[in-house]
Amino acid sequence: MPASGAEQRTIADLAAEFAAVRKATIAMIKPLGDDVMLKRGVANGKEISCRALAWVIAGHASHHEQVLKQRYLVPAVSVPPPTAVVPD
Repeated sequence: MPASGAEQRTIADLAAEFAAVRKATIAMIKPLGDDVMLKRGVANGKEISCRALAWVIAGHASHHEQVLKQRYLVPAVSVPPPTAVVPD
């Protein structure tokens, strides 16, 4: 995407940003209890649970990892499933 300016950044910089965003996302989701994860709301005009949104986020990251591997043969940061324990 030309507007993103990504072509002017290094792979290491993009990987560091990806890792930072992933860590922040996990920190946001990890403390949520089942009562919160089962709550439902509307996203993009469709009803969805918080738990489902967490899986959407994980799937979106996995999708981008696959795009990097397929298009650029760049080893991307491996994204464990949302239920995995991530060390700090």
